[in-house]
Amino acid sequence: MNEGLLLLFEKTCKLAETQPTAPYEQFEELIELRETVIQQLQQQDVISETDKMYIKRIAQMDADINNHMRELRDAAAFELKRLEDKKKQRSGYDSNPISDSYFIDYRK
Repeated sequence: MNEGLLLLFEKTCKLAETQPTAPYEQFEELIELRETVIQQLQQQDVISETDKMYIKRIAQMDADINNHMRELRDAAAFELKRLEDKKKQRSGYDSNPISDSYFIDYRK
C-alpha cells in the first residue's frame, strides 16, 4: 500500500466535502501532492489492487474538484480583465502627452 496514495485519497475526500468554502491554497497543495504520488506510482513496477481501487475512487471525485477549480480560475480571470479595463480607462484620463506641435483653430 502506497502511503502517499492514501494521504492523497484522504485529502481528496476532505477537499471534495469542503470545496465550496475551501481556499485555493488547499487546491494547490492537492495538486502538488498528486504530482508527487504520480511520480512514485510511475517508479513502481506493479500497482496493487488496493492502490488501483484508491485511484479509481480519487478519479471519481476529480470531476467535482476540477469543476470548482475551473470556477476559481474563471473568477480570477474575470477580475484580472476587469482590473485591466479599469487601468486602461484611467490611463486615458491620467495621461499627459507631450507634443512638439500645436494646432490652433481660428474662427472664420
